[in-house]
Amino acid sequence: MSQMKLRMRVISIFAIIAVIMALIGVMVIYQLYNIDSSNIEGVNASMRITGIFTVIGVIVTIILGLYVSRKVTGALEKGVKGLSEVISKVSSGSVQVFSSAQQLADGASSQASSLEQTSSSLEELSSMTKQNADNASQARAMMQEAGHIVEKVNRHMDDMAKAIAEITKSSEETGKIIKTIDEIAFQTNLLALNAAVEAARAGEAGAGFAVVADEVRNLAMRSAEAAKNTSELIENTMKAVKNGNELTSSTQEAFKDNMASSTKISQLVDEIATASQEQAHGIAQINRAVAEMDKIVQQAAYNAEASATAAETMNTEVNHLERRMEDLAGMVGAEINISKTKISHIEKHAAPAGKASGKMTVKPAAGHKMLAAPPVHKMKKGAAPAKQASVRPEQVIPFDKDDFKDF
Repeated sequence: MSQMKLRMRVISIFAIIAVIMALIGVMVIYQLYNIDSSNIEGVNASMRITGIFTVIGVIVTIILGLYVSRKVTGALEKGVKGLSEVISKVSSGSVQVFSSAQQLADGASSQASSLEQTSSSLEELSSMTKQNADNASQARAMMQEAGHIVEKVNRHMDDMAKAIAEITKSSEETGKIIKTIDEIAFQTNLLALNAAVEAARAGEAGAGFAVVADEVRNLAMRSAEAAKNTSELIENTMKAVKNGNELTSSTQEAFKDNMASSTKISQLVDEIATASQEQAHGIAQINRAVAEMDKIVQQAAYNAEASATAAETMNTEVNHLERRMEDLAGMVGAEINISKTKISHIEKHAAPAGKASGKMTVKPAAGHKMLAAPPVHKMKKGAAPAKQASVRPEQVIPFDKDDFKDF
């Protein structure tokens, strides 16, 4: 119906032109009719020619109007259909871009949260590793000190073993001396007995000598008894010294084994301390890498949200263009099929970035370019959409004097 109206408007314009041409022809005929009748035959011929040209002009004008209207509406119909297809593709593409941007923002937020948890775990692990390294260093220092103490005790045990050996040697010499004293006491006892026998033979003259011999015999018996007791004490002392020597040797062997174990433990503690320091250094490097990854993920999340905002704005503008195309298609009578896809809103995603708040403010990282999000046309809540302004045919297809030069 709209296409017929448009064509009727074009035909009406050309019909008006034809009527104007007919009026001009009638006026010419009227002027010729008022000329003197002396040249009536020439006037009649001129009137016939003028009428013929007037009719031909009207017919040509009407035919040209029909031709131009068909050409204009056909070209506009093709253009509207092609443009509607482009608009449909752009609208579908904007929705896909929005969906991809939203998925990317969700993924970036999830990755930022995982990186934050990883960074927190790495910080705790780094603290524990540093503490282990400090403890290993202290243990290494204590093991070195214990090694010095064990070495010193080992030297003292060597000195004690030498002293016990000297005591054993002295006890053996003392035992020999005691045996000699015992032999002397035995011989003295024999001499005292012999003297007593001789004193008895001498009678009264040897009575005093007998008393002396008896005292010497008693003294020899006492010396023998003391030598016997001293020999028993020396034997007990030698047994104790022997046991002490054996204990000293066992203790010395135990200290040697302890010294070897302490040396091995000290080496292991050194290796643990070195490995802990290297591990702490590696964790620090990993922590720095995670911080860089967190910056990149934040930048990706920001860019994704900017892309989603741009896609929403583009979809809004495409929807406006769709309505314009529907109006234009209605005027030229073209049937178009535009898939109306709208993006309702953009959900803002923010990844956690701190232990206290658990939220991450998405901002561009240093050294990265920031995508500027275009403004989104928003309507006030409860406000009705603005009424579409009516479009006049002259605004859609303006007929200026230079518009028909291609036809």
